[in-house]
Amino acid sequence: MGRTRWLVVAVAAALLLPLAVLAVHVIVYPQRFGGDLALLELRVSDVFGRHTPLVGSYQRFGWNQPGPAYLYLLAIPYRLLGSDATALQLGAVLFNALAIVGVLLVAFRRGGLALYLWTAALLAVVMHAMGPSMLASFWEPDMSVLALVLLVFVALDVAMGRAWTIPVLVVLTVVLVQAWATTAPLALALLVWALVAFGFGWFRTPDEGEGEEEPRPRRRWVWPALVSVGALVVLWIPPALEQVRRGTGNVTRMVDFFEARHHVLGISDAYKLTSLQLGTRAPWAGAPLPLRAFEPVVSTHSSPAIPVLLVLLVVATIVAAWRRDRSVALASIVLVAIAAEIVSLSRLIGSVFVEIMQPTWVCGFGAALATGWCAYSCLRGGTARAVARVAGPVLALVILGFGCANVVQAVHGPDAPPPQDRLLARAADRAVPVAGAARGPVLVQSDSKDPAGSHNSLQPELLADTLVQAGVPVVVEPDLFNRYGEFRAHPDRAVLELRLSLASARPTGDGWRAVTTIDPLDAADRARRDRLKQELDARGGVTTSRAELLDRIAEHPELRGLAARYTALADRAAIVLSARPTTPPRP
Repeated sequence: MGRTRWLVVAVAAALLLPLAVLAVHVIVYPQRFGGDLALLELRVSDVFGRHTPLVGSYQRFGWNQPGPAYLYLLAIPYRLLGSDATALQLGAVLFNALAIVGVLLVAFRRGGLALYLWTAALLAVVMHAMGPSMLASFWEPDMSVLALVLLVFVALDVAMGRAWTIPVLVVLTVVLVQAWATTAPLALALLVWALVAFGFGWFRTPDEGEGEEEPRPRRRWVWPALVSVGALVVLWIPPALEQVRRGTGNVTRMVDFFEARHHVLGISDAYKLTSLQLGTRAPWAGAPLPLRAFEPVVSTHSSPAIPVLLVLLVVATIVAAWRRDRSVALASIVLVAIAAEIVSLSRLIGSVFVEIMQPTWVCGFGAALATGWCAYSCLRGGTARAVARVAGPVLALVILGFGCANVVQAVHGPDAPPPQDRLLARAADRAVPVAGAARGPVLVQSDSKDPAGSHNSLQPELLADTLVQAGVPVVVEPDLFNRYGEFRAHPDRAVLELRLSLASARPTGDGWRAVTTIDPLDAADRARRDRLKQELDARGGVTTSRAELLDRIAEHPELRGLAARYTALADRAAIVLSARPTTPPRP
């Protein structure tokens, strides 16, 4: 028993050590983020104040995520650890560490050392595939990966009869549903399946109360159910308040959107996307996602002809059910997750961006996990002992090897923010004294597109976030209320306007003045960019927009490398931050 305890501790340490190293790296090398991450920090900073969010972060279709539970969770490490982006990264690392600990606890409880080692080995693989950037990311899609893995194990614990895990299952499901609507079908499906299995006692183990003569086992769920209902009510109070306080609440906007006619992905393409995680080159195990050229959009043309993991999982489930082995509980949960994710993706509206694929990671991970556990659990006697003698050391080596590799990754830390974010951060820092001197709300604007046709965008999220963290009140245009909060969507209150633009489109006249100009290219970079453009035009024809360039590459694939070098420089245009006074608000 003592040897087992030390092995359990050593395995947990191998998984958690990379996260500890990553936390140190995040502290030593702080980063700042634009885009969605800046907006997320902005809304987290509003928690515990007069304008505490009652809904989640924004959604690109004009409504917000269903609820603010995730924002409230992030606000705890944010306030305790420094109230900046580093604190949010540390919060993400902490949440992922807690998810890993929770998974390991349930694995050991339900499958002993064998399931514990098998789970830890697959977790080490997933962590390596995620890398430091995802493990330290507080963005909802990145956080959903290990949170969904934990949900699978919590659902397993409930399905196998542990009543006091029901409140944990309910709370975790609500947090996932409120944080990101994309995970809602999968999370709700696991919740319902686990509760149904618990209610009918399909997978209940003897240690959970079977065979007792007292009526207590029939009532053992009452208090956990009451706690769950209480938690459910409390967690949904903020969205309910927002719905009744506004003329058109977030729920109404969501319902109106989904009732409208939209072109959706469909079951066929949804199955292809999910099967990417069930083949031999699965992204959850480190393989790259197949993307369209120069776009963060996933292609469905590279799905495996045979989803090997799904086939093996179905066979393993049938064998486990025939043998009446309780490992079928885990297999059934994973099959429910896969089916729910396919249905969820089939209703997808718009492009399949990379982040949309994050929930599918749990499908591939779960398929490998359940297949291996069912196969081992169905072994008997000497065969099981022989397999354990070989598999135990092999899994220990896998955990150790990937643990070391994950530590090395953590030492290098997350990827640096895009060059555009670094430029915007410099512009935002120079805007702080100008905005502070205005002594009133500042309207933040941007000319988001290059008139010449580049995809380079100058979104103002990082500028707004920097000003708010410096104590400057920020206002935005009314149509951005779901991004910045409704209380900021009042441009008429502004006493100063700040506008980001490219140097080629800087505003002039009407009181505008340049606060700062930041050029990311030196003379050598600009000369190299011009030479690459001339070579592209000479070899493929003159192009004046990014769309034309993509069409030309499709016709001449040999130009892909040359075009990539050119766009890496062409997209880095000079940024101008301009300011002008506006009519002060009436007293």
